Amino acid sequence: MDVFRDPRDTSPWYRIYDHLYDANYYIRPSYLRPITSAQLSPLSEDVPPDEKHIEVLLDQQLMVAYEFDEPVYMARTATGKLGAETPTGRVTTFHKRPTAHMAGGDGSSSFYDLAGVPFASYITDTAIAFHGTFWHNDFGKPRSFGCINLSTTDARWVYRWTLPTVPPDQYVLYEPGAGTEVLIGENHSHILHLRQVRNRIRRTQ
Repeated sequence: MDVFRDPRDTSPWYRIYDHLYDANYYIRPSYLRPITSAQLSPLSEDVPPDEKHIEVLLDQQLMVAYEFDEPVYMARTATGKLGAETPTGRVTTFHKRPTAHMAGGDGSSSFYDLAGVPFASYITDTAIAFHGTFWHNDFGKPRSFGCINLSTTDARWVYRWTLPTVPPDQYVLYEPGAGTEVLIGENHSHILHLRQVRNRIRRTQ
């Protein structure tokens, strides 16, 4: 971010780039909170990439992260509501932003325009992502437009734990095919099927 001085009173303003509208905005430092490099550093770097994966159980609104097929982290989610369901199947985290501007909806009554969505880890080209949620705390039931809503703490954990790793001084990373695998199932039986597919593919590699 660039710092500018107000010519009227020399007070500082930060210039922030908005990727969605390709525009610059100015904000007072008092409205910002610094994030250190340590708070963005990758987690479990010693675990081989193919020994990490995430499972999302839509019927339980639950996310579980695994290392060596053992659960290491669990969080409640709020996934896609009726008519905007979170897609199921096998995907990867390939595109990340420490903060994102998201907008969309299905009409004027449900339009949303949210700047500063924290810790977005995208899993589809249609902008479905794990991300933090500051506008609700209603986890445990579907209510999003397809994304996997998490608390900011849980979203930051996913952002740090998954691949690709985003350098602290970089505001976006896009690496198709280089991410952590995510299995999204309607229920436990569906997840078991996706696990079997995953394991068959791993045995052939």
